[in-house]
Amino acid sequence: MTTLVERRPGVPPIATCHWQLLADLLFRHGRPGFADKLGLAWGCQFPAPGVLFGAMAWNAVLFELTGGEVSIERFTDPVACREREIALCAQRMPFVAEVDAFYLPGQPSPRLHLVHAVSVLQRTHRHVRVVDLRVGLDMVDLPATEFDRMREAPCEGRVEPRKLYP
Repeated sequence: MTTLVERRPGVPPIATCHWQLLADLLFRHGRPGFADKLGLAWGCQFPAPGVLFGAMAWNAVLFELTGGEVSIERFTDPVACREREIALCAQRMPFVAEVDAFYLPGQPSPRLHLVHAVSVLQRTHRHVRVVDLRVGLDMVDLPATEFDRMREAPCEGRVEPRKLYP
């Protein structure tokens, strides 16, 4: 028997923001056309673990489809996470980071504490430049303290804190 789960209004399907950001990063690196090809399988959920959501095999599928190599990094220590983010940006390597959407500027009402992903294009100890595709394609500058709060805040849908995808 199949059970349908009603989606809450205003809450996008899980991982929608991730695949949009990955398509955007591919586009920014001269690989257009992936916005229409990525995404649906990542957000599918089944009663038992499998190839899709929860299996963390999406990055292997992404590599087969695009040649884009994305890793999944997790940190238990906030300082180690912050230093890794800064090091990635020093190497001009953007990454996708999970944050609490409540604290992002320009979020639609009602503002909820939900996990959301943004592209981090620059990160220093003082400022962070992100792209939030729910708001638009423009870069948004944030104080590093605000970004760190978004990364650390507990929110619905977050499985692990301090996860990033370089």
